[in-house]
Amino acid sequence: MAAPALPALVLAIAAAAAPVGLARLQETTRPLSEAAAERSERARFVPRTPLERALAERFGEHAIAVVGDDLITRDEVLRFIAASPDFEDPAEGLPDLPPERVMELRVNAGLRQMIEQKLKVEGGRNQGYEPEMLAQIQKNFFEQKIAEFGGESQANRLLAEQQMTPNDFREMLGKRLLSQFWQDAVTGRSVGPTGRRFVDPYVRPGTLYSRYRTYVKSRDLRLGEIVGKSPERVVLGRLVLAAKGGDPGAVEKAKGLADAIRTNIESGVLTFDDAILQYAATNFRGPMSRIEFPARTLEAELTKLHPTFDAGSFLGTSSNGTLSPVLRVDLPDSDPVFVLYRFEERLAPKAADSFLDLELQQRLKRSIEEEESDVRIARGLGELVRRTYVAPDSIRDALLQGGRRGPDGP
Repeated sequence: MAAPALPALVLAIAAAAAPVGLARLQETTRPLSEAAAERSERARFVPRTPLERALAERFGEHAIAVVGDDLITRDEVLRFIAASPDFEDPAEGLPDLPPERVMELRVNAGLRQMIEQKLKVEGGRNQGYEPEMLAQIQKNFFEQKIAEFGGESQANRLLAEQQMTPNDFREMLGKRLLSQFWQDAVTGRSVGPTGRRFVDPYVRPGTLYSRYRTYVKSRDLRLGEIVGKSPERVVLGRLVLAAKGGDPGAVEKAKGLADAIRTNIESGVLTFDDAILQYAATNFRGPMSRIEFPARTLEAELTKLHPTFDAGSFLGTSSNGTLSPVLRVDLPDSDPVFVLYRFEERLAPKAADSFLDLELQQRLKRSIEEEESDVRIARGLGELVRRTYVAPDSIRDALLQGGRRGPDGP
């Protein structure tokens, strides 16, 4: 990702300069025009104070974002995505992607999350709490966490494994507290800068019933689950054999073994479960040998994984115990594998629970509260962005756009 254009002050801080005394002595042996050009170049910025020299050494020309008076460097982003417990990985759970694309997703997400984190911390500082009170809360929180780790020596060992010092951990906890103060205020969980709640988080009965009717009609599986509705689901057993080595001989041997296992299962010599215990790849035993999905979702996934396999016919006409053909899967940067599926169960669709069900109302209430909290946090970040200098413009614009969302999306 190319570094964005930064303000002149940032570029000035990032500039490096040669020692002035030696350079002036050398100027006497150079042509006047060359010396004048070098003086003009150095005149842009020369770090003189300890703070300026520390900034120049730390940030160099690697700053990729600015939030208020803070710079975010590429190294800081890489450390954040590699070791921070606060990092939310956007590539987790996605299908296989090229490493370059995975890194691009992670760096972009890490940069945005770091910017949001800094904005929330600044928002927490603006809540009006006394610094002494914040310092005491941070001290108590730090001592509580150290006790949870099992004492100072155990905490030092665990923090060292995360490449953190106790001071780093204390600072991280302080930022988390400030961030949480701000989030609680903008979502209505606690008071704001005036000492009063300025957000009403109460979910009214009319809103509850209106959302219930919307979710019942929705085709979104997640919303359907909230109200107890589910489509037809299919359960499959899965036997996965790896062709270790990947050479033609190993591939042919794995294919022959898979065909023999299928024949033995059909003839009753071997059960499917015993075949998994004896032959399945280690990572595909136990819970991983069984998959359960909505029928349409599973059909789409099987078609994507096995383009020549008629997944629709297999899922639609099979009875319990029906075996699929042996199917080959070629994975990037991995040995080929052979897969054998067994149709195990078809689960009938389920209608939504009654609105009078108290457990359903609690699920629905929690869902609405979480959704409205996300919207309020996005709006709050948008307000912070309007009062703070943020670069690059792409992330600033995205945060502002998120702040315009309503309860039902953009």
